[in-house]
Amino acid sequence: MELKVRVIEVSTKQVLFECPVSEVDRAYEAAVGFEALGLEVRVEQPGVSQTLAASLGVTGAPMDDFQESLNDEIEEHPGSCCFEESGDKSKLH
Repeated sequence: MELKVRVIEVSTKQVLFECPVSEVDRAYEAAVGFEALGLEVRVEQPGVSQTLAASLGVTGAPMDDFQESLNDEIEEHPGSCCFEESGDKSKLH
């Protein structure tokens, strides 16, 4: 599985450009071009954990499970941007 970098139009969430992670500079060049045309875009690229898992051969459902468990761990960890302590009960915000 080759990981991709995507340039996405913000309001429609449409993928305007996609390339392999090894060519990330092309995605940023494309983003500059789209912005010059007046589009609001963002560049999405895989994180370190996703890149490591892919390099170890994790794909498909196991990759989805791994990403979900990673997100759960981050959200439940005190000090995370998503964690809020309220009295004796914790809640995500």
